[in-house]
Amino acid sequence: NMGYKLTPTAGSDFPYNPTAGDVPMFVHVDGPFSFDKWFEGLKAGHTFVTDGPIIEFAVDGQLPGSEINLKKPGRVGVHATAQVNPTIDKIKRLEIVQFGQPVQSIAANNDADTVLELNFDLDVTKSTWIAARAYGEKSKGHTAAVWLTVKGARAWNTESLPTEFDRAEQELKEVEEGMAADGAD
Repeated sequence: NMGYKLTPTAGSDFPYNPTAGDVPMFVHVDGPFSFDKWFEGLKAGHTFVTDGPIIEFAVDGQLPGSEINLKKPGRVGVHATAQVNPTIDKIKRLEIVQFGQPVQSIAANNDADTVLELNFDLDVTKSTWIAARAYGEKSKGHTAAVWLTVKGARAWNTESLPTEFDRAEQELKEVEEGMAADGAD
């Protein structure tokens, strides 16, 4: 929320995760696969991380990691789908988040739902970022953001900064307390 463009990546911390490959990341590659195209997609931020849901997400046809420059406030078209391999989990919810907060969501009606889909227009009044995240019963996934820049302004969410700083300070305190309990200097 501080305007920095980050590309979600993931990897298992084997042997600390139960299985190598528990939390993979996927990179969108146009056309036939090649390592060069994979690295191009990674550098462009066309990624999502998941331990279950497969997510497709686009804003005005642009993939995660893209930046859409608007000359003035306006509307963008948002499309997302999510599904989970039904032999390992069941899809439960798909959300579109703006500055990390849900702005649209859909929940599975029953266990028979295998694909969730959202299509809507989003009003953009100031620079922001949006992404898709999905949940199964025991899994989750999150895409990289699509950045929506209005009049060239940076996508800051200054209203959330005090809360974010308080959360980060609490997490650091918990780490310090844990290290002290373990006898670490």
